[in-house]
Amino acid sequence: MRQTSIFRIDLTEIEGEGEFPCPRCGEIISPEDFTDLLYEIIDIEMKEDDSLEEILLLCKECGSVIHLVGFEALEQIGDSDDFDGLLDNSGEVLLAWILRDEGS
Repeated sequence: MRQTSIFRIDLTEIEGEGEFPCPRCGEIISPEDFTDLLYEIIDIEMKEDDSLEEILLLCKECGSVIHLVGFEALEQIGDSDDFDGLLDNSGEVLLAWILRDEGS
């Protein structure tokens, strides 16, 4: 029987366009992958104001549960009238996972 590992990934701290390696096995997890072959979204947690708080993923390679957090930064960007903030790396990463969430 395989032991489940639990990890927390803060999307504001990763580089790229939302992809990151599974902390346990190194499999690349990307919001662009809609196949559900590498990972599965197992839960989406919303705040009382219906904003996204956390996405829970299951890595299908090693069985790790990954908590994706950091969506508060996107709220701060969205609260301002300055959408240039979406061009920085954190905004792009968060937006990629939001769009993945809407597509699932």
